[in-house]
Amino acid sequence: MESPQQPSGSINPFASPSVAGEMVNVVPDGYQVEGNRIVGGEKIVLPEICAKCCDKGHETLNSKRRKKDLYWIHPAVYILLFFQIIIFLIVYLILRKKCQLEYSLCRSCSSRVRLNWLFFTISLAIAMSGIVIAIVMETPWPIVIFFLGLFAMIYFAVCANGPLLVATYSNNKFYLRGGSPEYLAAIDVHVDATSPVSAILAEDGRMG
Repeated sequence: MESPQQPSGSINPFASPSVAGEMVNVVPDGYQVEGNRIVGGEKIVLPEICAKCCDKGHETLNSKRRKKDLYWIHPAVYILLFFQIIIFLIVYLILRKKCQLEYSLCRSCSSRVRLNWLFFTISLAIAMSGIVIAIVMETPWPIVIFFLGLFAMIYFAVCANGPLLVATYSNNKFYLRGGSPEYLAAIDVHVDATSPVSAILAEDGRMG
């Protein structure tokens, strides 16, 4: 006796149970662009477009992926610095929010970042030498060398860092600043071109 024919589009017995009309929302890269901010959760993976110069040519050959942990703490916590730095560090470590960021830099921008870190190290050596000279010679004038080295350290550290930093944190979302208008437009187009639209599951578990 022949078994009855299964109608086309029959229910897959191995499919996960689903609810008819259920909305399925997918955020492919874990971020979206809102105004001049990049908004995402605890992990944000940006496309292979240089975050500094927006270079998109030969992306896989001329870009380097970078991973960086970004932290945010409520600005009110910094008031503790005026009272006790140890207490501030304890509260900071407990309350800070971490965002794992992955982005791209072209080879040219990567080389400039490494050069800035080299200048930072040289500036650190100059600052320390100013203190040593002041102690050995027992004269205060080498302190000028220390401050020059200190200012240079801050400058090169800022140039080497970033370019994306946490502007604020709200509703379990990180708002990143530092992206140029050209970069934000480039990654916003990337999201629009690759994001699947929300779909409705049919009664048989297939995408409607």
